[in-house]
Amino acid sequence: MNNAYKTGDIDEVRALSASSCKTCARYISSIRAIYAAEETVLRGTTTIKKVIASGETAPGVRQVVVDYSASGLVLRKPDGSVKIVEPASQGDVNRYDLIFRDGAWQVLRVVILK
Repeated sequence: MNNAYKTGDIDEVRALSASSCKTCARYISSIRAIYAAEETVLRGTTTIKKVIASGETAPGVRQVVVDYSASGLVLRKPDGSVKIVEPASQGDVNRYDLIFRDGAWQVLRVVILK
């Protein structure tokens, strides 16, 4: 994600995302929109607090729960003004359902828990 937001190159994000992952598609769309509008990312930091891998939940599907905080996503518009796209957050928890396909793990879906 960091590289995609920095460069606009979404190939790695797309490779890690299953076609059914709606959250992944929104991130890809967000990155495309930023670069289509000729905006640049000024700031955006995510800090991982804890990761719990709970094991297989369905055949071939693994769950990983991630507790994190984010500084927020701040962009510079072409006219030089600044806009906040996502506010800072503390104590967010997401569950990532992963599937192993074509020799690599992909995000099948993201469930927001908190």
